[in-house]
Amino acid sequence: MKNALNLILILLPFCVKAQELIPYKKAMPIVTKDGYVMLPSGKDKIKIDGYLDKNTTIFFMVRHAEKDTAGGSNADLNPVGRGRANALVKMFKRTQIHKVYSTDVPRTKSTAKPLAKFKKRRIELYNAKKQAEFAVSVMESCKGQKIFVVGHSNSVPYLVNILRGVDEEKDLPDNEYSKMYIVSVKKIGDAKVQVINF
Repeated sequence: MKNALNLILILLPFCVKAQELIPYKKAMPIVTKDGYVMLPSGKDKIKIDGYLDKNTTIFFMVRHAEKDTAGGSNADLNPVGRGRANALVKMFKRTQIHKVYSTDVPRTKSTAKPLAKFKKRRIELYNAKKQAEFAVSVMESCKGQKIFVVGHSNSVPYLVNILRGVDEEKDLPDNEYSKMYIVSVKKIGDAKVQVINF
């Protein structure tokens, strides 16, 4: 028992360090319950297309937050990324999120986790290599709902293109973590895309 306790005391600082975060200090846009994005200036707002339409599904899509570059292909978030993930809660505090989706890697799940926890939603996993099937499934099961999706620098723009039916979005640069796509979808191929930074 004493040896187990000693081992816990030795490992505890490493566990705590793994969860460190650097608070996100940049002012966040706020999504309101009536379908506007209030920009950080407090004076400007963007109306989200079809937000109150029961036949329109709204996708909020982000790339995972800043990752630990030493973690390889299975990397988790670094402290800056954990701070950004936590800040997403403030952005969506005033509006409903019906479903939270993530790919099955630590950095995307860690990005989705704070918002999912705040909204009392389970993180549902999807396969980034089967996004056409994912898009169809969500549109069939979540019509008129608000969906939060976390993906990758290539998979998020690709999903936007699938929903819109036009191949316009390109892969995000490796250092781009602040772009959010708001996609209002009546049916696949009939979607409007708005892009904000946070």
